[in-house]
Amino acid sequence: MAAGGLRDVVAGATAICTVADGGRLYYRGYDISDLCANASFLQVAHLLLRGSLPDGAEEADYRSYLSGLARLPESLKRFLRGLPGSTHPMDVMLGAASLCGIVDPEPAWTPEAGRDACERLLARLPVALAFWHAASCGRSIEPVESELFPSAWLLRMLRGSQADERQQRFFDRSLILYAEHEFSASTFTARVITATASDAAAAVAGAIGALKGPLHGGANEEALKLIESFETPEQ
Repeated sequence: MAAGGLRDVVAGATAICTVADGGRLYYRGYDISDLCANASFLQVAHLLLRGSLPDGAEEADYRSYLSGLARLPESLKRFLRGLPGSTHPMDVMLGAASLCGIVDPEPAWTPEAGRDACERLLARLPVALAFWHAASCGRSIEPVESELFPSAWLLRMLRGSQADERQQRFFDRSLILYAEHEFSASTFTARVITATASDAAAAVAGAIGALKGPLHGGANEEALKLIESFETPEQ
């Protein structure tokens, strides 16, 4: 009998992310629970993209490097201003990722070029989302602050006010949990696109399109609607 989807099918080998038996998630051998408890999202991004967990000084340097890449091209700003406020945020991200690939075309592919392209997207997509949200509310975004980028800065831009430390930590953990899922629908989509020698922006845009679906990343929206329907913890 044929397997359903990719169940029990060997589709590739990777040291980056593993979903083990019982649903345990590992990033480069680190248990996701340990990372959520002890690491920041930027440290985890460095682990996934560069292969190691940075120490405090290395994390600060990486944060500064990414915030330096975060400036949005004017063409991307015009695109974001033209989107209605009712646009789904995932569509904003999908369009922004595609446009980033157009305004910054990638050179011939090498592992280093692919990593650099992913880091540009990592830097720019939070700013693009914040820029669109602020523009749709008649506001402008504040300058990117290196020490807060990206999670604390983005949360403040989306809320319109400073989040407390507990809220910031929850948001940072959410980004850690979303960072990699081995062969889920969206990561598999990215791998298929990359395997055709397409560029990283196209692969990420395709992955976002898959993640947007209500049977994948959109399932979290449905879970949140259910949670918000409860009036007491007992419910």
